[in-house]
Amino acid sequence: MSIFSRILPPELHTRLRDIVFGRSRITVVDKSEQEKLHVRPIFLIGCFRSGTTLLRYLLDSHSLICSPPETKFLTHLSGLHKDSESMQAFGTMGFDDEYVRKRMKHFAEEFFLDYMAAKKKVRWVDKTPEYVRILDYIDWMYGEEVDYIFIYRNGLDVTQSMLLQSIAVLEPNKNMAKAFEYWFEDALTMLSWRQKLKGRCCEVFYENLCRNPSDTMNTIFDFLDVPREDVVDVWFRKRHDMGFEDIKARRQTSIKLSHGNFSAWSREELDHYKARAAEVHERLGYDPETLMPRVEVRHRENR
Repeated sequence: MSIFSRILPPELHTRLRDIVFGRSRITVVDKSEQEKLHVRPIFLIGCFRSGTTLLRYLLDSHSLICSPPETKFLTHLSGLHKDSESMQAFGTMGFDDEYVRKRMKHFAEEFFLDYMAAKKKVRWVDKTPEYVRILDYIDWMYGEEVDYIFIYRNGLDVTQSMLLQSIAVLEPNKNMAKAFEYWFEDALTMLSWRQKLKGRCCEVFYENLCRNPSDTMNTIFDFLDVPREDVVDVWFRKRHDMGFEDIKARRQTSIKLSHGNFSAWSREELDHYKARAAEVHERLGYDPETLMPRVEVRHRENR
């Protein structure tokens, strides 16, 4: 423990560490060693403001797992794959769909594996909220060789949190309806995909993660087939690389449930959005009235 850790409150220690160390500094990696690695990717999937950053910090605190800041770039690769003219052009050059898939996978993994090696870890987890909307591309690129962690949070709290936080995809002219519909679409997408990801998906509820963090993390570690570790008491002391996450998440020193912030809405708004979300909440595993989960952590026919 450094002298600063002993004399400064945790939140000031975190700020000082951010100022001194800043963003990540990747070390040189021996490519001959990297090429021998076969690492099963992990994608942490969840809508904005659903607890993805907290879960990323917890996972990143495990001795075998690293989780970089939001990567973003797969969205652009997905756009290339969805562009029919570009794919047709590859074909005219003699490169079929399988060749393009392998080259895209190799390109993406170069970044993840180099980052992982720099951190001296053996598994990596990507946490980028926009990737909810390119699950078809991720699954096309990796096939069966990928694990998913889905994290849910009730839609009304997500909506309220998005209203208070800058979310690029909702700007400008962000409003309650726009924020809610963004969550609603993401939730439907995750509901659809969780049926397809049998054996490769662990489902987590933000509310349960906050109420029972150790049990939740142990279930995730079991799913990922890594040793259980006590990350709950150490995650806020670790040097997590900074990215696009909410800066307030960097200042937390404990895990506290944030629930019911939508109570400030008018009765009309509350009734309308509760009714609009009721079926989706029910399918996700929430009580549509209390908006709290009815279940703990779920595996989809875990391996």
